[in-house]
Amino acid sequence: MTIKMSTEKNWYSLIMLAEMFPMAGALLGCLLSWLPLHYLGRRATLQLVMAPLLTAGCCLMFMFHHVAKAVSPILLLGVTLQGAALGVSFSAVPIYLLEIMRLPQNIYTNTKTASALIVTTELSAAIGNLLAQIFLISPNTQYLHLIPATIMTMSALGLCLTSESPRWLLLFGQRVEQAKGSLHFLKGHSNTYHDIHQLLLWFQKDEEQFCATKTNTAVVKTYLRALSVATCLLSLPGASGVHIHDFYSKWVFKFAGDFITEKTISLSVVRASIRVVAVGIASGMLFVAGRSTFQCLSLITSTAMISIALCATGMCLFCLEQGENWMWAVPWLPLVIHLLFQTVFWFGVGSQAFITAFHFTPTPLRPSIISLTGGLHWLLEITADKFLVFMIDTIHPFGTFWFYAGTSATGLILTVFVVVPEINRHGPRTNVTCDDVTDVL
Repeated sequence: MTIKMSTEKNWYSLIMLAEMFPMAGALLGCLLSWLPLHYLGRRATLQLVMAPLLTAGCCLMFMFHHVAKAVSPILLLGVTLQGAALGVSFSAVPIYLLEIMRLPQNIYTNTKTASALIVTTELSAAIGNLLAQIFLISPNTQYLHLIPATIMTMSALGLCLTSESPRWLLLFGQRVEQAKGSLHFLKGHSNTYHDIHQLLLWFQKDEEQFCATKTNTAVVKTYLRALSVATCLLSLPGASGVHIHDFYSKWVFKFAGDFITEKTISLSVVRASIRVVAVGIASGMLFVAGRSTFQCLSLITSTAMISIALCATGMCLFCLEQGENWMWAVPWLPLVIHLLFQTVFWFGVGSQAFITAFHFTPTPLRPSIISLTGGLHWLLEITADKFLVFMIDTIHPFGTFWFYAGTSATGLILTVFVVVPEINRHGPRTNVTCDDVTDVL
């Protein structure tokens, strides 16, 4: 049986152009995020770059729906601004959280929740995506676009009550008094003079080790190792075949029966709800476990299950194209595989790959490495979207699923033999004490 998806292909081709603009904006914003992070500061980047761009993007989308529906460039400009803000926040949010939470253990010991808090930002993004899907099927959609604009404006005001990163204040901002106030805000007591000295020594040690002016073989090797690990981790989502599964989700539900259709419930809402539940479970488990072992096991298990699900779905499609009738006896099988794929993807690869890359990149190298590898991540997302219909037409649907099963299996091998050994060898940089800094200097 040949599965004809011409309607879905035409629909996908039409919306693909609109999806390219936010992803292109995210690519540009991620590559340029190190500039505001270095010159404006971590918190100031979130205040002056991310929130205004998101607010402007939401307002422009409101204008498109309510004022000038015929002027499509307004919509494209709005989604591009939103994408650029997403690219900047992709780097700024984890860098800011890790720098204010992962100070030396003898100064600030609450480091176990850093990864869980970053996953919580992923959960916020998942909830926002769910609300966006609900907005699409709701009446008076043009007014609902003002809700995220209001939320982001309130977030920008709320950032005024937070503290700037002490690392940036001491090393780049040259603001010792503000660094004392920031440290007092983080610690909750006023005896910060000795702590400022400890922090300054610790930060200077990192900068001298990784940002030396002369060429240093050890620094180059460390940078390349961190870059390779982050590249492997941030390439996993794009190589996991989530686009082809989303593309065939309507067929999966239709093949299973008529109990869920677009008339009863939006399938995009179902996928977004699965994402919220899976990321929420991952966030809760990280709050409880909070160790690198859990992150590594989650990535390995998720990538392995994704490969199996892609192989199984490809086999189902191959059997249908060959005219085998046994598939009609188990019409629920593709749906079960699809739900399993969505759950394990967002529990592991879709959320924790980013967290692991942020967590185990050395702090002085984090802005540049995350900027580069984040740009690679968005480039892979654009490429996967651009060539999806072409791959389906060229190597057939089952061949496309098997192709992504191969790329996911390759990601599993890289995770087991490259990422996990590197993480176990070095671990997060949280155990540096003042005595260690004195010995090095």
